[in-house]
Amino acid sequence: GVERLARGEKPFTEGVSYSDFDAWNAKFAAAKATWTTADLVKELDASHADFLRAARALPEERVVPERTAYKLVDGNSRHHYAEHARDIAAWRKGRGR
Repeated sequence: GVERLARGEKPFTEGVSYSDFDAWNAKFAAAKATWTTADLVKELDASHADFLRAARALPEERVVPERTAYKLVDGNSRHHYAEHARDIAAWRKGRGR
């Protein structure tokens, strides 16, 4: 969504909805069920870098609280990380990390 906004497009492709987060997460998790932890971390690092690059490409006037770009960046960064911090810590602890 952020990359699309940076190009001046709507955040999501017509007819696509991300409102069912659990279904999307299950789909992505199933597709990567056989991946190694190292491969997952590598992809997460690359994805995070792509997200930051796209967020930086947004015009400043679009990244204000009442705008969609702000909501996407804010909701998919600090709030998203905080939302999952306990789950990640528990998962890491279970793996001895």
